Amino acid sequence: MAPPFTTPYWCCAYAAGAAAGTLACHYAAHEHSLTPLAASFLGDVAATVAIYGFSFAADNGCVYDAYWPIAPIPIAAYWLLSSSNRSLEAYTGLGLLATWAVRYLSIEDPSSKVANEDWRYADIRAKTGRAYWLASLFSLHLTPTATVFLAMSPLYPVISGHAGPLRIDWPYLFPVSAAISAVAIVLQTAADKQLHDFRKTAKSNAILERGVWAYSRHPNYFGEFLFWAGVCGMGLSAGVERWMAAGAAVVFAFFRFASIPLMDARMLARRPQYGATMRRVSAFVPWFRSSHEA
Repeated sequence: MAPPFTTPYWCCAYAAGAAAGTLACHYAAHEHSLTPLAASFLGDVAATVAIYGFSFAADNGCVYDAYWPIAPIPIAAYWLLSSSNRSLEAYTGLGLLATWAVRYLSIEDPSSKVANEDWRYADIRAKTGRAYWLASLFSLHLTPTATVFLAMSPLYPVISGHAGPLRIDWPYLFPVSAAISAVAIVLQTAADKQLHDFRKTAKSNAILERGVWAYSRHPNYFGEFLFWAGVCGMGLSAGVERWMAAGAAVVFAFFRFASIPLMDARMLARRPQYGATMRRVSAFVPWFRSSHEA
């Protein structure tokens, strides 16, 4: 029988993940002289695998869910502590990243998923059968970890001071990009609050089309992409490795071509009137509403 997924169990999982990540990062940096960027990625993977073990033992992939917003904070702090850079830009990037993480964690309660696993995980479980936990390791654990690391990687030259060859020499790029990330956090916060308030009072088949949800069917997804686009811009102001610039594009592709079609299909199956919403409201980028009501 799988152990119960309780808050103490979740804490043990994340303590084990932190220990595994720290040991792997230390070993990579001190025994193999890897850069802080490479060492932190190996630590990130090690922590993910450790938490995966607890997901497997609890038979609940949601054990991992809070990891991807938590992990960037110690990773970025490690980058800062491994360098002598103490610039305003470094602290601004780190502060925005921490604010983004705190915002997400403030709306996610790990204990809320004790009884019911995320419906997307349940769908994958039903499709993969006995191979579910192998699929879970790669698609539900390692893929989000790698995606978030790629998306945050442009902050490495900003925080560490180690610039790459790809740079945009425009003096206002960093403040504009930082402002974009800040606006993205505000947008996500507003979308989350409006959705939370709507769910408390709405009927079971109701559809939210008020506030920011009147202009985008998935404003939280757009805000997430916008945050990482700002991060990419901050990195380009300092100079990134070419592969780092792909992070925001990967996030965009994930939302636009995977998450949004999946969510729209589920909503349409559960609420047929959602088809009219799809014709009225932009899928991703907030935009003017269509007058098409049929």
